[in-house]
Amino acid sequence: MTDELEHTDMPSGAPTAASSSRKAGSRRRWLAAGVMVAAVAAVATLLSLAGGRDTALAQAHDECHEDGLTGLSLADDDRTLVVDMKGDDDVIGVEYLTVACVLTSLDTPARVVELMDKTRALDGRQSDTWDSFTATWSYHPDTGLDLLIVED
Repeated sequence: MTDELEHTDMPSGAPTAASSSRKAGSRRRWLAAGVMVAAVAAVATLLSLAGGRDTALAQAHDECHEDGLTGLSLADDDRTLVVDMKGDDDVIGVEYLTVACVLTSLDTPARVVELMDKTRALDGRQSDTWDSFTATWSYHPDTGLDLLIVED
C-alpha cells in the first residue's frame, strides 16, 4: 500500500528527492569540469607566455637534450649554452648529432659550421658571431669539440 500511495500522491513528472539529488550531482560535475577547463586554459596561457620569454639557447637545449645526456647544459640565466662533445678519450659528452641539432636549432650559418668542422687542435680556441650569438670553441681528437655559445 505504501508503494501505491507514493505513485498516486505524486503528479506525473514531479521532481523526487532522488531526481533532485541527481540534478545537483550533475550540476556539481559540470561545475567541476568547468573549473578544470578554466584551470587547464590558465596553465596553457601561462606556459605560452613563459615560452615567449625562453631564450633561443634554452629552446635549443630543450629540443636537443635527451634524458640522461651529459655534455649539454645551460648557464647564466639561459644565456649561455655549454656543449661538450665526446672525444676519443672521453667517456662522457654529447654525440655529433646533438651538436648538429643545436647548431641547426640556432640557425647557425654554414660558414660557422665549416669553421668548427675544420678546426684542428693546433688552431687553439676559435670564435665567430651571427645574429645575437657568439660562439667560441676548440677541438682536440682526444677531448672532442668544446663549444660555448652566448646569446646577447
